Amino acid sequence: MEIKIVFSDIDGTILNKRHQPSPKTVETIQRLCRQGRPFVLVSARMPRGIYTVQRQLGITQPIVAYSGGLILDEKGEPLLSLGFCPSKALLIKSYVDTQGTCCSVYTGDQWLVDDQSDPWIRQEMHITQVTPEEGRMDDLLKGVQVVHKLLLMDEAPRIEALEQDLKRRFEGLRIYRSKATYLEVMDESASKSGAVKELCRIKGIPVEQSVSFGDHFNDMDMLAATGMGFAMANAPKQVREAASHVAKSNEEDGVAQAICALMGWQDTRG
Repeated sequence: MEIKIVFSDIDGTILNKRHQPSPKTVETIQRLCRQGRPFVLVSARMPRGIYTVQRQLGITQPIVAYSGGLILDEKGEPLLSLGFCPSKALLIKSYVDTQGTCCSVYTGDQWLVDDQSDPWIRQEMHITQVTPEEGRMDDLLKGVQVVHKLLLMDEAPRIEALEQDLKRRFEGLRIYRSKATYLEVMDESASKSGAVKELCRIKGIPVEQSVSFGDHFNDMDMLAATGMGFAMANAPKQVREAASHVAKSNEEDGVAQAICALMGWQDTRG
């Protein structure tokens, strides 16, 4: 199989536990891009949070934000935007607030929060290196046409219970855990697999000649959609079992090692 494009999740996939890509990962991805094979970051993150990682990798490629809710080209221009109306976002958030779970809102390249001092918000600020806008959500959403994502953060058992609760209470949503303590809420039309297929179509690349990497439940549809899909060794068992291939963990340069093996490279130089 000739690989013409690679799609990869970020957190838990190409970043280690220090939220950094290793030198080997950076070298491998840059080598791939020099050969004209795009390496596309596909994440639940907002664009600014993805561009932080692109700068660490030293590449310029299209990105997929909000798990497929927003695709931007190399110049940051939108290729696809999928979301739901602010009134629906406020309705969901109002319910989540009654459960005591941290809930913030994303639209375009804006991250909107009630309180920047919330420990969960501070944690996400540290991970993504992005500072949110703080205020009353009704005011922050005035003039907004589309909400791309709600992010719920809480302890794992509460997140697992909320996932099932929201699926029962609200229709037209795509709800996934991106890690044990994070729940992503998007419009049902948004998916990583849909974004992968759309970018392949735009670039004229058969999806069968694509490869993807991911580590959690919101990556499963992408791993199934590409020609080869690699779950990371650190992924939950259900994700690993559903994927066609398993790469070494993010702490073991799993993405870099898999790419080198697929390309027949002995090392990452050149």
